[in-house]
Amino acid sequence: MSNANECLQINPKDAFAYQNAASAYQQLGRYDEAKAVAEQAIAQNSDSMGIHQTLYEIAFIRGDAAAIQAQIAWAAGKQMDLFMLFPQGLADYAVGRVHRARETLTRATALAEQNGLKSVATSVRAGMSVEEAALGNLEEARRRAEEALASSTDRDTKTAAAVALALAGDTTRPEKLIEELAKDYPLDTLLNNLALPTARAIVELERKNPARALALLEPAKAYGVSDFGPIYVRGAAYLQAQDGASAAAEFQKILDHRGVNPLDVAYALARLDLGRALALQGQTAKARTAYQDFLAFWKDADPDIPILKQAKEEYAKLK
Repeated sequence: MSNANECLQINPKDAFAYQNAASAYQQLGRYDEAKAVAEQAIAQNSDSMGIHQTLYEIAFIRGDAAAIQAQIAWAAGKQMDLFMLFPQGLADYAVGRVHRARETLTRATALAEQNGLKSVATSVRAGMSVEEAALGNLEEARRRAEEALASSTDRDTKTAAAVALALAGDTTRPEKLIEELAKDYPLDTLLNNLALPTARAIVELERKNPARALALLEPAKAYGVSDFGPIYVRGAAYLQAQDGASAAAEFQKILDHRGVNPLDVAYALARLDLGRALALQGQTAKARTAYQDFLAFWKDADPDIPILKQAKEEYAKLK
């Protein structure tokens, strides 16, 4: 934060400094300050796609439909229109509007391919596979992952596919992808300390080995709440180990730091899993409240989402 602000003092027209400062404020949950920096960038004609995505995310956090539409309108008719489709699709996934998310991101994929941006199209497909798997749409997740891998076998595609396929119940294919990534990118710090441990941990959870999953996630602790993935999987491991208190603590970390990644579906699912963790501890009243929070957050969700159906069944059984 201090470095970004110092950069702005040195050069008040530096677009990167504005983006860094706005993003830092947002991740700290200081949304008014993040919005003020973004608006200052626009006033200085130093805005960027990142600035407008930050404004979109702040509007999404606040449920400000008019502000969301303002950012969509800004991108309309510009080359940036393609890149504003990404947060729209992710936001729909985050609140359970899966069919709309698919339509939006499929359109983004088509536009990317029309503009010769094959890697962008592949990245969207890979990202969709993870979203679908997290929501329990396992066949769709497998299909999207295979489509992405057929298009590219780069680092990010393999990483997303490994996570999606593991979440979808596969263990053999993700292990092979993980081994290839570890061999090909031995010096990639974030890959080896965050992404691959998370993917490996998911594989172990599929094998009902939560202790091993927790051990694999140890390197990710050094990165705090910068990535919801390892935190969420750690919470899932504690749930599988029947340690409700530890699981609740992990899911609460996500809920307390929404600004880090407000479009991450893990934020919504953390509400549900907090309810599960509280129920495991016998705190029925608090568990019911957590389930109610999740169902309220997903009030406009598609009714056919597997994880939503499961949540409603669990909630009905809470006495």
